[in-house]
Amino acid sequence: MNRKLIIALTGFLCVAAGACAPASAPSTQAPSGGAPVIQRTLVIGARGQPPTFAAKPIVSFSGSLQEPRTLFNATLDFPDQRGEIHPILQEALPQLNSASWKVFPDGTMETIHQLKPNLTWHDGQPLSAEDFAFAWQVYSAPALGVSGTAPLAQIQDVLASDPRTVLIRWRVPYPDAASIGDGFQALPRHILSQPLQTLDAAAFGNVPFWSPEYVGLGPYRLTALEPGAY
Repeated sequence: MNRKLIIALTGFLCVAAGACAPASAPSTQAPSGGAPVIQRTLVIGARGQPPTFAAKPIVSFSGSLQEPRTLFNATLDFPDQRGEIHPILQEALPQLNSASWKVFPDGTMETIHQLKPNLTWHDGQPLSAEDFAFAWQVYSAPALGVSGTAPLAQIQDVLASDPRTVLIRWRVPYPDAASIGDGFQALPRHILSQPLQTLDAAAFGNVPFWSPEYVGLGPYRLTALEPGAY
């Protein structure tokens, strides 16, 4: 998950995994004893500068600025162009009326999400089920303003049964429990744990992680950010 990218957000922003330079024609290099490797620059235009690259932001902003988020994030599941849901970070989607998706007589539920092995954040730190439990601490905090959004409002708790097992307890029946998508994402404990403990909500929402120093799980990683007209 470390392919290189240059995104030119036309007139506003440049995000790069290298240098922000004009797109050039494809070039080929022939490594010793191997076939030529084609190197290209990918340029993507957007309407303006998004305030964060998080899949689940804690700040509201225009929907037209949200598309770059999918480049830098991977979530438990993701819908394809036909709306079919696929597991991404987890090995399989929870199945209703099975050990992975239980509905109890009082209307509460549990879903179990088994993470794929050897997943890492863009900075090389291992992804753990604890990162999902930590994210629940963040997103469920009323002061941060997103606890009432779906599916967070329907979740009662998120626990790490072991390093690869995420247990979500639901307070009500939720038919989309197998398609959470970007409604809930993991957050890196190793980066945000201390700020969450020491900062108020406003300051926490402005820590560099959310934009210029974003660390995600997606197919591309952020290595440079030039705000403004660039």
